Parts: sequence; structure tokens; C-alpha cells
Amino acid sequence: MSGISWKPRYSFNVEGDSNTFQGWADIRNDTMKEYSIDKTELFGGDVSIRQPRHFRAQAMLCGKSSRAYNSDVAVESEGEVAGLYMYSIKNAYSLSPRSTFSLPFAAPTIEMKKVALMRSYFNSRNSKGQSERVYKIKSSEFLPAGTVTVREDGRVVGQSSIGNLSADEFIDLKVGSDPEISYERKVKTIVHNKNTSQYDVSVTIKNRKQRKVFFEFSENFGGRFEIQVISNNAKIENDNIKTEGELDSKEQASVKFGQAYKQSFFVRYSESGPQEKESKKPFVVSENQNGDSSLNIQLLNIQIKTKSLNKTGYCITK
Repeated sequence: MSGISWKPRYSFNVEGDSNTFQGWADIRNDTMKEYSIDKTELFGGDVSIRQPRHFRAQAMLCGKSSRAYNSDVAVESEGEVAGLYMYSIKNAYSLSPRSTFSLPFAAPTIEMKKVALMRSYFNSRNSKGQSERVYKIKSSEFLPAGTVTVREDGRVVGQSSIGNLSADEFIDLKVGSDPEISYERKVKTIVHNKNTSQYDVSVTIKNRKQRKVFFEFSENFGGRFEIQVISNNAKIENDNIKTEGELDSKEQASVKFGQAYKQSFFVRYSESGPQEKESKKPFVVSENQNGDSSLNIQLLNIQIKTKSLNKTGYCITK
């Protein structure tokens, strides 16, 4: 039906450790005509329809025109249809010109965790940053994409959005920064030349609040570095080094790790003589009697040996 659309909207109310989550279906009539609808189907999910480039469909509404009207209107979930989720309104209602008709349509159980989230990307300079106020939530049912208004103790504290969210999938609702929970990175250059780059990174996380907070800090190194975790409270996940935990009021935590950029080569023999080529083969770090570490690469009877500058880090050779 041209000129009529719908959009999900959500209200997330938090009180202490408990919460309520209410979804609303906003049915919009953008025409100058009044409609009386006796049956409606709302579709949520990724609806692909060929439209002019200036239009992007987010959902579909199907309705049948009628003069009947009933004020007792409710939205019912009809489950999944061909990868979409369908909701139906089986009662009659009216759509006034240029108006929005709102109905509650979802009230899932939400698992929630409040987090002070800090994320950084590796660079060789010292840096500081603030945390983001984040609610990590997991819904008991599918939720179509929409805007979420977050309230704590009855007060609006932020607004975020979700994509199409499947059941039992965690997402982050980010509602703004928090300067009272921050981090400071200090980077020490161990060695830096055309062949090797090696750094030690120390991160200090501070809680200036008068209450306990849960934090997460991660630093992305883009897969270009070999990482050595020096602190026991940090771990590597894919291309990130991550630490998390609780901080009491006015408490701080620290994490330390080493990063090294690796480049190596091997020698390939051909009729025209030896040629250099990049290698992804592993290297071996050994230790001599003096306690110094060295890196040895042995390929095709060609040996390269370089003395390490830091026993706890990595030495890389090109």
C-alpha cells in the first residue's frame, strides 16, 4: 500500500539490575487520505525490493481497505516466513492523514550487563581515551531493526539502535561516553628499523566514580603484529588483545603486552641464481648460555641469525 509503512521502536527501562523491554510498531500514513484497515501484516527482517535509488525499504505493511473499525487492536507474532518475521493485526483500526499509529508488539526477556567499554587501535605513540557507556543485551526472541531509547530510574540516559537481532545474540547498546572511566596507554619502543619494529605497551585503566564498575578494554593490532601477553589478566582474541574485570571506587587496573612487526624472507634458487621472496614459514627462537635470545631461519642451506634485543619480546629479521 503506497504511502503507508511501519517502523519498530523500542523502550528499554533499567532499574538497578532489573529491566523491562517494550517494542512498539509505529505505522505511518504519509498520505493525505484517511484509511480504515481491517487486517494488517507487518514483516520484519531484510526485505529486498527493487526501488528507485532514493528509497530504501526497511519493512513492509500489507493492508486491506475497509470501513470497519474496532478500538481493541493488538499485534500478534506469526513466526518466521521465508527468512522474515511476520506480525499480524487482526482487528480493525483507522489511519488518519499524516499520522502515526503505535501499537505494542514485542516484550522479550532481556539479559543485561552494564559495561564501561574502551577500544583502541595500536599505534606507537602514547594516548588516552574515555570509556563508552554500554548495555550488553541478549533478547529471548527475534527483534527487527529499530531505535532503542534507554531509561534508568525513569530518566532518559541515551538512545541507540539495533540491527535485526536474532534470539540469544548479544549486542552492544552504546549510549554515550563516560569521562570518569578512562585509560592511558604508554608505548616503549624496543627497536625500530627497516627490518624490525618491537614495542612494549602498558595500559592503565582508572575508575573515578564512587561505585564499582565493570570494564572491558581491547586493542586491535590488525593482524600485522606478533603479540606477547605479559600481564596475567589479558588474553588474545582474533586480532585483539583484551582485558576485563571489575574496578572498585577510585581503583585502577593495569595491563602490559609486547608487540612486534614481523618480516622475513627465504631464498629460492632458479636458473638465473638466487631470488628473494616473502615467506610465511614459522621461525624458531632459541636461547644461548648468556641468556640472550636469538632468531634462526634456516631455508635451503641459507642461515640468518639475529640477536634479540629483549628476552621477553620478539626479534624479527628481514
